[in-house]
Amino acid sequence: MSQNKLSSKLNTLYERAAGLYDKKKYKSSLNTIEEVLKKKPEHADSNSLKGILLLELVSQEEALKYCKKGLAKGITRSFPWRAYGIYNKKIKNYIEACKCYKRASNNDKENLALLGELSSFQFITRDFAGYLETREILLKKQPQKRGNWYAFALANHLTGNYDMAINAIQQYQKSNKLVSQSEIIELALFQNDIIEESGNIKKANDHLDKIFTVITNKLLWKEKKARYFLKLGNKQRAEKMYYLLLEQNPDQIEYIKGLEISKGLLNNNEKIEELDSDRLVKLQNFYQELNDKYPQSLLIKKKQLEIAFDQDFKNKFISFIIPQLKKGIPSIFSNLLSLYRPSKVEKVSKKILIIQETLIEFQKHLESRQFELIKDEELKKNVMLLEESRASLLWIYFYLAQHYDRLEKYTLSFEYLDKAIEHTPTLVDLYNFKGRLFKHVGDTEEASRFLEKSRNLDLADRHINNLSAKYLLRNDNITRGSDTFNIFMTDLHNFPNWRYFEVSWMTNEVGSSYLRKEDYPKALKMFNQTINNFHAYFDNQFNYHSFCLREGNLRTLAKLIKFTDQVFTHQFFWVGARGALEIYLNLHDKGKEFRKELIKQCEIEEKDLQIKLDKELSNPKLDDDEKKLREDDDLVGKKLIAKENPLKEAVKIIEILEKQAPDYIETHLLALKVYTKMGNFENALNSINKILEFNSNDFQFHKLLMEFFLKVENNKKMTDKVNNLKKRLEINSLSEYNQQFLQKNISIIEHRVTAAEVMLLLEEDKDKAIEIMMEVDDLTYENKRLINTCTNVFLKLQKIDETIANQYREKYSAKFKYSTIFNPQIIQVRKQKKLEKEEEEKKKRQQQQKEKEEKENEEKVEKEIKKEEN
Repeated sequence: MSQNKLSSKLNTLYERAAGLYDKKKYKSSLNTIEEVLKKKPEHADSNSLKGILLLELVSQEEALKYCKKGLAKGITRSFPWRAYGIYNKKIKNYIEACKCYKRASNNDKENLALLGELSSFQFITRDFAGYLETREILLKKQPQKRGNWYAFALANHLTGNYDMAINAIQQYQKSNKLVSQSEIIELALFQNDIIEESGNIKKANDHLDKIFTVITNKLLWKEKKARYFLKLGNKQRAEKMYYLLLEQNPDQIEYIKGLEISKGLLNNNEKIEELDSDRLVKLQNFYQELNDKYPQSLLIKKKQLEIAFDQDFKNKFISFIIPQLKKGIPSIFSNLLSLYRPSKVEKVSKKILIIQETLIEFQKHLESRQFELIKDEELKKNVMLLEESRASLLWIYFYLAQHYDRLEKYTLSFEYLDKAIEHTPTLVDLYNFKGRLFKHVGDTEEASRFLEKSRNLDLADRHINNLSAKYLLRNDNITRGSDTFNIFMTDLHNFPNWRYFEVSWMTNEVGSSYLRKEDYPKALKMFNQTINNFHAYFDNQFNYHSFCLREGNLRTLAKLIKFTDQVFTHQFFWVGARGALEIYLNLHDKGKEFRKELIKQCEIEEKDLQIKLDKELSNPKLDDDEKKLREDDDLVGKKLIAKENPLKEAVKIIEILEKQAPDYIETHLLALKVYTKMGNFENALNSINKILEFNSNDFQFHKLLMEFFLKVENNKKMTDKVNNLKKRLEINSLSEYNQQFLQKNISIIEHRVTAAEVMLLLEEDKDKAIEIMMEVDDLTYENKRLINTCTNVFLKLQKIDETIANQYREKYSAKFKYSTIFNPQIIQVRKQKKLEKEEEEKKKRQQQQKEKEEKENEEKVEKEIKKEEN
């Protein structure tokens, strides 16, 4: 009997094992397949099945061994290739998985389920040509299934075969009875999207007219119509359509922009400052007309403020701000943030001063309440309007507090915020902002205290609860931060399962806190969780692909492609990736002995946690699903830390970034750092070439480039390529190039500091380098706030020379008087006050206890006297 043929009895066992695997009963399935392998150890399908079972139960290494064995014994069979595809899917190697499913399908051409799975992999790997080929086969095999028609139309659309895609939809509509109105609408709109994407806007416009009666969402129809008119150059009709849209929603920015273009007032991406006086007047008149027609529109009023200047701006600002202050709108400042963008144009930057002077004038008169002394009738009228609402002064205080915070004038910001709190001590927004203000000035402890105070004022608000949790974590209070967050996340017998719900910002904050404490295992575990979350978002395409085809949501599926192509560019993923990379690089630098010591510490901690977890899992009230949520095979991150080569793990993250976010300079900066560290100079050179396409003057790049040159100089294989690079960058010597970089960016703090760091790398004048790093006054900076830039400089100086770092801190302690880094005595004073308060409360409690005891004794004596008298 052939090694791949089973007896009837063994075949029954094999079928049972396969059925148990499909039902996700992996342990039972493994026990069953082991019986088959005892009798037929070389059976290809059984070895492959064991491989994918071990993948779920044991480890990837063991799984791979059996998957490869199954493949070797049955290379012409279908299942071993499918199993190997499942293995590759598990390790996120989708391209290889796709190849495996292709081979599996070639070995079993009649297996339609296998073709369906193959098409999902082709969809995810963006192999649209292969996807089209597979979906065409499925359509020919099963033309009665509408999902196959949908997929075939989508495949043609994705490959640019627009006419064939439209033809497929039309054929389906002729040969099949559409089951619902929603399906008719979806196909009509998808067909219109295809025509638009093909570039034939006139045809798309004509088609849109034909389907007018079909489309129930008339707003969407009008939006498309306006866009088509604009693309066709029919600006008059586009203008008319955008006015119709504004009637429905005058606060939609896209409609406003459409009108600007259709009326020839402003082109795409054209700045207000670039307009000549005539065009500016026309634009101002246009917005005045809109404001007269739609007086309730906040957006139109904001746009008016953006294009008004000097006295005209002041008048419009007053008419905008007074109703907002009277109503008590907390978001007034955030609504006007666009006015605070830095500008080199004087009349634009002057707006901030006008706002400041206007509000301070209102404040002065509302505080004095001597309205009869106001000589300016217009000013008096405005002040009296504000006086109608007792809350006006509160919101002026609040606005000015945010205003001065934005200008980094923190003392004034605190003054106005304290006035607001004194005016209305129960307003949650004030404590929220005070927490943010303390964060901005560098005092995380006070920031978390005020957010906690805000939370206690409104315990039912999830957003404030989350903010409080975030600020507690940024103050490195991990236990309280997690407990606070879990208030709204407890479920399944009070199990706080925020990791299960893929809350990436939370895992990032916890990870960052552990990283600041240099608890690398736990930090890496959290950042790894974030990375896994985004893989899960990406993997959801498997489910959504089949779901959307089944439900006929073709437009949603097309949008899904655009979303998932960008998912790894989300800021939460970047935080997790940066954190994990920093840890891997630190682990590499600190060496094997350091990692061994970490593993020992992990084993001690893990032992106690495992006992606690086992006790929890033994709770009879928990069902299997609840137990699964609590299970954790790496309680403290030991497995991640124990990886043999940290740089190899770092490269895995870099490969994700290079594939998913190649259009971001940070991808290549991180790649250059890792490749240089591991001595992979070819890849490092590729990263350099890509960075040069973005910005050769980036301060992070400058230092990494110098480190690359220093490390590669003894590598003879790279000599010619390195020399070519130096020639391209006109580098005669590293020292000279660094001085040129310094002179070119002499007024920017980050660039100056980088040049100084390179001087230290090149072992040049240390005193001169430190002198460059110490200077801050009258310089610009790329960070959002000066204090963040200077904090980074201080931390760098600490690594160079503790004494110099302390001098830097002392030099700028007055400038950043609220920062606990620049003024560590703040924490000491706070601790002392806390101890004094505790001591005072202790004495008070003792005094109360003493008085209580004395009173009880007196009462006892009185009772005794009364008893004797009786």
